[in-house]
Amino acid sequence: MLRSMDARRNSCSYSDDDFEKDEDDSGWTRISIKDIDMGREIGGGGVALVYEGYFRNEPVALKTLFDPKVDAALQKEYLDELLVMASLKHKNVVRFIGGCVDPPDLFFVMERCECSLHRVIHGSKSENVAPEKLSLADKLTACRDVAEGMAYLHSKHLIHRDLKTANVLRCSGTYKLCDFGLVRCSNVGAGTPSYMAPELLLGQAFNRKVDVYAFGVLLGEVMTGEVPFLGYDYADLKRKVPRGERPSLPRYDCPESIKRLVEDCWHTSDKNRPDFDDVVYDLDRVEAPTTSHTDVLSSLEFGGGDCLDMLMTHK
Repeated sequence: MLRSMDARRNSCSYSDDDFEKDEDDSGWTRISIKDIDMGREIGGGGVALVYEGYFRNEPVALKTLFDPKVDAALQKEYLDELLVMASLKHKNVVRFIGGCVDPPDLFFVMERCECSLHRVIHGSKSENVAPEKLSLADKLTACRDVAEGMAYLHSKHLIHRDLKTANVLRCSGTYKLCDFGLVRCSNVGAGTPSYMAPELLLGQAFNRKVDVYAFGVLLGEVMTGEVPFLGYDYADLKRKVPRGERPSLPRYDCPESIKRLVEDCWHTSDKNRPDFDDVVYDLDRVEAPTTSHTDVLSSLEFGGGDCLDMLMTHK
């Protein structure tokens, strides 16, 4: 969720008058709640809700803390996330606009995106939205965007810890990382079980390679169109994943190099997982699909599913 202040203002036509003048020493800009034209709720989880809205006539997403017991620890946690968001500036990370951390107004303002990668792949049964038919080139573009964003995040010595298709948003054809509630230090395990590396499931020490494992699951999910570990509960995953069980590998005309990359990323040993710079390099080397490959892939129908599309524009 994020970019440098100058880049944000230039790309979205924000002027200095759109922001309150009391910029924080850390470089993020405070926005008053009165300047937000609040719309409907579009997502949420934990202790936060996400609303669509407008800031100076620009579509935005607003993430606000709704927990009535806002103690000092929770306020600090929220500020930590805001500072992470404000410090990041990359085309594959959702752009942060500003926010407020003065109770009772605790919120972030971010660019509003179209939908999540999860929704693109699986559709939404509850909203009667079918999965999109993606070519191999489309899938590779999405995964490369994710890998580039993650390479950038790791270059900043940050671990996402909850990388999954629901936390990747599509904005004008570009896929971007979002939801940095878990991005901080690397001494507390957290995440979504079906994307969690063996060391996380077992409560062991971990490092940034847990994100690479999650990317392997995501890459396989994008290529197969299948929800990873569908029907498994946490106990199943904790028992089976450390023993080597993984989701189905890509089939059909998926290049062998992609299958190898998936297996490398979700390797049981973190030492054998590649860095994201290497992942980007490998994705760039995948041969473009032939006409016959494209025809076969475009004819496939993928299974549906529901997801919480945080920060998305609902039509």
